[in-house]
Amino acid sequence: MDEREMREFSWPTLFFVTGFSSFLFGGVLKFLNSSHIKYFIYAGLVALFLGVICGIGKVLVRSDHSKSKKRKNAVS
Repeated sequence: MDEREMREFSWPTLFFVTGFSSFLFGGVLKFLNSSHIKYFIYAGLVALFLGVICGIGKVLVRSDHSKSKKRKNAVS
């Protein structure tokens, strides 16, 4: 892994952490008999969905970049 990849901000990680944190906080609210748990469940589902979409996009971009790099090296 090169230095640029290590410094790059990871959106999928942000969304996954936010989603799981929402679920955990919703669980704490359920334990405390709160009525706002459904909002945290919805927020967690949306965050996890965005994390999956960003992760898939990141994999596709990375694979496309490596394919173009291989083509460029093959032509040279």
